[in-house]
Amino acid sequence: MATNWQTISQAAQAELLHSIPPRWRIDAKSYDGLSDVTRVPLTCGILSPRQIEITEFTVTELASRIQSRALRATEILEAFAARAAIVHQLVFCLTDWFYDEALQRCKALDDILDNGGEPLGPLHGIPVALKDTYSVKGHVTTRGYVINKAHPTVSDHDSDVVRILHEAGAVFFCRTTMPQTGFILETVSNLWGRTLNPFNRSLGAGGSSGGDGALIAMKGCPIAPSTDIGGSIRSPAAFNGLYAIRPTAMRIPKNLWEGTMTGQMSIRDSAGPVCHSIDDVRLVTRLLVSNEQARYDTNAVPVPWREITLPRKLCFGVMKWDRVVMPQPPVLRAIEHTKRALLAAGHEVIEFEPPVDCWELAKCYFDINFQTGGEDTVANVAVSGEPLVPAFANLLKVYNAKSLAASEVIKLNLQMRAFKVLF
Repeated sequence: MATNWQTISQAAQAELLHSIPPRWRIDAKSYDGLSDVTRVPLTCGILSPRQIEITEFTVTELASRIQSRALRATEILEAFAARAAIVHQLVFCLTDWFYDEALQRCKALDDILDNGGEPLGPLHGIPVALKDTYSVKGHVTTRGYVINKAHPTVSDHDSDVVRILHEAGAVFFCRTTMPQTGFILETVSNLWGRTLNPFNRSLGAGGSSGGDGALIAMKGCPIAPSTDIGGSIRSPAAFNGLYAIRPTAMRIPKNLWEGTMTGQMSIRDSAGPVCHSIDDVRLVTRLLVSNEQARYDTNAVPVPWREITLPRKLCFGVMKWDRVVMPQPPVLRAIEHTKRALLAAGHEVIEFEPPVDCWELAKCYFDINFQTGGEDTVANVAVSGEPLVPAFANLLKVYNAKSLAASEVIKLNLQMRAFKVLF
């Protein structure tokens, strides 16, 4: 390429920062010595007391206030966009910013209610952040690859999840970071840099939905529909103290979102909300699974949302370690603390050890996902000249990734089925 990847990356990051209005910019360097930056949006002087109040509401609380006309979509967007701008300058969680586009959407949504109309849906006027893996009409999806910024392709369609949320009244104003490949539990790429944990900036925000995790944790947006195949919803939620769910694969329509392992059908990914309350998890998950999936994705199983009554006493399984990597003492303490809390609440807890060799299970999982040996990823980075990020390069090395014959893939699928039976 005529321009080296470092120059492209620097230009992309500068362009993103420049797209944030000057009124929402901070002197980020003045916070260089601060590890926990979660209170900076509250103390930096940019947000008004009213905006702070708005951005502390959950999705469910915001929706109620919009429907009662206590809040307008435009003022909600202004508050969250200002807070998101502050957040990005501290933890580097965004890849795209389109506030003006969102503002026009909010004005149209407010007009509907002002003229006596009904809300479009349960997310009418609610700001939603979108991971940089979804296709969004009129925008470029980079997935953390320099080549996708060097030779951008503007999408002419929305991913199914984006379409569902839009039809429910959601307002999109930013895209969030994911790692190169989307297959590691930290969010780092040569294009966008490293997303930091807002509670301790010497730590990571998790991955692959680390941009979602950091942004939502600092309340720069009330919710994001993250994606997950091997922990990409669960780890950012855990790392950032959030509520989340990875719905069962094939319950959520997922046409037209970009993935590293496109075409791999043995292990399915999913999408689910990352947010601040269990009520919000329920609201958005119900919305995603209650849609007419056949209208969007013929591979989605049309199982409707079902309300169930849980017994007072539940049973929980606890696996303290996988017999491959012993957790650090703080993690073991947290597991023990959770166990005691469940027992004190009257629930049953059963400790168990994995019924399989978890190293072999992990090898099977990786080989299925990268049955091409990672050739598509290596090709993507080769065009721009950027290197593989160390975490992913190490995975290829540790698991000895290689291109597999169809007969080998069949054997892996049988092995995976046997693992499922044992569990």
